[in-house]
Amino acid sequence: MDPFIYLLPSAVGHKKLAKLFGASSLYRVDLDREEMKAAVLLDTFESKIFQAGKILFQAGEVLSLFELQNGRLIKQTVPEKWSFAGELPDGPVAS
Repeated sequence: MDPFIYLLPSAVGHKKLAKLFGASSLYRVDLDREEMKAAVLLDTFESKIFQAGKILFQAGEVLSLFELQNGRLIKQTVPEKWSFAGELPDGPVAS
């Protein structure tokens, strides 16, 4: 099974998560801090992507779709500059 990825508010720290899961839990908490990068948040004018429980953003040539309900993160390489979804190559995000 693929790992789930969750974005947590700063008030929820790794110690609090470990305490909630407990020592005998089937779950493991891995904290991964990557270098901060500029990214562009993408959505329709009606916020349809967010209303569907997803966040779509692009950082450089990587288009990422984050599913809020299950923590799944899907990535796809795309041209850095594009204007319409129809210009994107087929892939796991742009399908």
